[in-house]
Amino acid sequence: MVLTDAAPSVLQTIRKFARSSAFEYTMGLLILLNCILLGVDIDWRIQGADVQILALVDNVFLVLYVVELVLRYLAHGWEVFKDNWVRFDVFLLISSFVNLLLPLVTPSSANTNLGPVRAFRLLRFARSLRLIGVLSVMRKLVKGLIASWSTMLSTLALMVLCLYIFACVGVELITMDPVIKSVLGPDKVAESFGSVYRFMITLIQFVTVDGPSDVYLPLIKIRPWLMLYFTALLLVISISLMNLVTAVLVENAMALAALDQTERRNELRARVQALVPKIEAVFDMIDENGNGQISISEVSQASVADFPEELQQAMTAQPLEDLFTMMDVDNSGEVDRSEFVEGILEMVLTDVPSELLLILKLVKMQYKQGTDAQKVLDNLTSSFASHAFADKRRSTNVSLRQSQLDEDSEISL
Repeated sequence: MVLTDAAPSVLQTIRKFARSSAFEYTMGLLILLNCILLGVDIDWRIQGADVQILALVDNVFLVLYVVELVLRYLAHGWEVFKDNWVRFDVFLLISSFVNLLLPLVTPSSANTNLGPVRAFRLLRFARSLRLIGVLSVMRKLVKGLIASWSTMLSTLALMVLCLYIFACVGVELITMDPVIKSVLGPDKVAESFGSVYRFMITLIQFVTVDGPSDVYLPLIKIRPWLMLYFTALLLVISISLMNLVTAVLVENAMALAALDQTERRNELRARVQALVPKIEAVFDMIDENGNGQISISEVSQASVADFPEELQQAMTAQPLEDLFTMMDVDNSGEVDRSEFVEGILEMVLTDVPSELLLILKLVKMQYKQGTDAQKVLDNLTSSFASHAFADKRRSTNVSLRQSQLDEDSEISL
């Protein structure tokens, strides 16, 4: 009986760990360490050192990756294999096992030259890409890089076009100039400016701003008017084009960030729609008398284990009685269905401390009470003003009537 009760708790602990950020960072650290050891393995093999220890360590990492996949399956079920990064992990695991089995079924003399063995050995280095799937920040960077591929291709085409135009003009102005050839020497001119292709390779220094003065200073000393050519080159390629590319990439990044925010909102909306029925079911279970209100006594009889698994991690942060106190802002001693659902959703879907949520609820309640009091005060003020106006009008009418009576009496006299 003890083992039967302990098994679900152990499985629940494993699932919580596999869904936590600590698990993701732990796996990221292991993948990073594995990448470093792969680089060490390459250096040792180049130097002819013994790499059997590193091969054993690599097998240990392979076992850890299998354990990771099992933990992810226990935490998320078969849904985990819908993730493309998990599929990539499975492919890497299969290729690693094939890399271990191929040398066993082939002659040792053919292992080094066997194409499949070398191919699967090279696939080990693809494990470094798993960092992208584990670290969310890196995943966003790669996603932004992929989203900007059209911009980068357009930039490359525009850059090649600009370099080609400036190279064609430069051949006419520099390569064909006999004075420059006589001063710098035909070999020097042919080496850097001998053709359109070589001229374009030389102008790449202006794209990367990698010592362009080494190119234009000797030429400007010979032909000062070449300053106009190189000034235009610097303005178009080194300054305008590069800043324009940066602006376009930033714009794409902002659009991608807005898209990510929209996706997060949609994901949050989907989570809310999935959690609300479960929370309402928990409310119905706690509401023993079925009056649509739960009291502190009913909550004290409930347990966190009664909640669904996706809610338990957030619910274990504090006792249920404290959660009830947070929900019962008006101190009525009872919480209805809407208050219960709203309070649980705030606990699960936000990272705000419960104390701050309670303060915000109190402020909201005070604001509502203040607004209601202001409405009552405005009604009283308007009512008092109307009564005062009516009394004044009544007294005015009495005065007018008295004056009329006095006039009538004077006339009769």
